[in-house]
Amino acid sequence: MRDAVVKVIKEVLGVKDVFLSVLKENIREVSESGSGEQIAKIDHKLKELWQELLRLANGKKKYGDVSDEIHKLREQRQCVLTQDAEGNDRQQRIGEMRDS
Repeated sequence: MRDAVVKVIKEVLGVKDVFLSVLKENIREVSESGSGEQIAKIDHKLKELWQELLRLANGKKKYGDVSDEIHKLREQRQCVLTQDAEGNDRQQRIGEMRDS
């Protein structure tokens, strides 16, 4: 009986290590999937839109559409940053699980 219990415990612990390594790899792949590149693209587009907004405002033309697009991109940028932060939290929790 004791040997069976020890065997089960070893199997569970072995599965935990495999599970954590797979989980860690999956999170790493997702977190490195280009969020930095996404932020750079959004920032570049925001810069262009701000320049367009200033040009339109200085020319006393309507700029509501450009302003709306800037607002949408800011929200999109915040979502990407939030996802990055959540990924970092997941990696930290995996580290804590591995260490325990």
